[in-house]
Amino acid sequence: MNFQEAVSYLTNLSKFGINLGLSRMEYLLQQFGNPEKKLKVIHVAGTNGKGSTVTMTANILKEAGFRVGVYISPHLYCFTERMTINGEPIPQEKLAELTARVKPTLEALPHETDLDEATEFEVTTLLAFLYFLEEKVDFVILEVGLGGRLDATNVVNPLVSVVTNVDLDHMDQLGNTLKAIAGEKAGIIKENSLVVTASYEPEVLEVIKGVCAEKKARLWQVGKDILWEKGPCSLFKQCFNLEVAGKRYEDMETGLLGEHQILNAATAFGVTEALKVRGIAIDEKAIRQGLAKSKWPGRLEIMQENPLVIVDGAHNEAGAKILRKALQEVFEYENLILVLAIFADKAVGDVVKELVPLANKVIVARSHNPRALDPEALAEEARKYTGQVIVKDEILTGVQEALTLAGPQDMVCIAGSLSTMSEARKYWEKQRG
Repeated sequence: MNFQEAVSYLTNLSKFGINLGLSRMEYLLQQFGNPEKKLKVIHVAGTNGKGSTVTMTANILKEAGFRVGVYISPHLYCFTERMTINGEPIPQEKLAELTARVKPTLEALPHETDLDEATEFEVTTLLAFLYFLEEKVDFVILEVGLGGRLDATNVVNPLVSVVTNVDLDHMDQLGNTLKAIAGEKAGIIKENSLVVTASYEPEVLEVIKGVCAEKKARLWQVGKDILWEKGPCSLFKQCFNLEVAGKRYEDMETGLLGEHQILNAATAFGVTEALKVRGIAIDEKAIRQGLAKSKWPGRLEIMQENPLVIVDGAHNEAGAKILRKALQEVFEYENLILVLAIFADKAVGDVVKELVPLANKVIVARSHNPRALDPEALAEEARKYTGQVIVKDEILTGVQEALTLAGPQDMVCIAGSLSTMSEARKYWEKQRG
């Protein structure tokens, strides 16, 4: 099996959809010697902010001299991005070799047991565990795929569990109230564990604190145990202060923009505090350097200046609110041109309501993802707030139209999903050769 055959095999498993539950994952892991039990894991759940918190935490540990495996989904361009070690994606030949190794067990699963076929995410998670164990990483930072309690990653007994925040998303799978969704995400908390959260909604905190009390888990809460203050901000970095247990860390920096990224930085910092309880001390220099060097594509990412262009993977109401706040507070511009493409299974009206009223012109488009909403339907929603709506069939033509319309002092914001952001970024990659 070569790399392309492996990716084709894995992506074809998406036909089995989302099938939450741990029984298939537990069975598969048993067949391969339970690699997850031999890894030191930091487990990260949350509605938004998971990716940024993961990358910040990974960079801190890397700067401290550790070998760090990171598992995320989805990928931007290549399947190998889903599992990295110190920022380097899994080699294509290694992914192919691992896929070939597990394939016979996967194909036997529905015939030799009473279990359903494994999903793409379950199999990819299995591959990640095997890869990280064979590569002898010091830590694995594991991003939850969907929810937490029944997510395929929730087979670990982590050093630290993280719930970045909880908001309304994936309600068809997780429930239609904050309390219900919080219960699903808090499902990653284990007995006598260490937990960090940046959640602040009272009903969400009530659930998280309740689970921590039931599980005898120790909780660090950003905004209470870990304090933060916003400092000066430029187009390319922002400064902030952190404080924990009376000790201040002043003039911290990150290249990730927006107040929400300070919250994510404080959460990653909270992980280092929790690790101290496990006897793992991270020095201040590593924390500072790790946060300062953190980059995460498609999160208020500046692609060019004059006109200023940013891409952002806001894909739900909470993400749209964060983006709206940044557009109002972080950037200066004369006119805003919004390029928007959204998945049909998202709360389209809520995203449009947050972003479209800020724009002087709106260009709606369709990403190549099969989940993409028809641009005419998106235009109809956008016209509730503005008459300045242009419809394009593709992200690329939408980007080109926006750049044609934008003056030197204007701003172009491209948003709506990670798929939208990924396709848009290719325009500038081609420009740079």
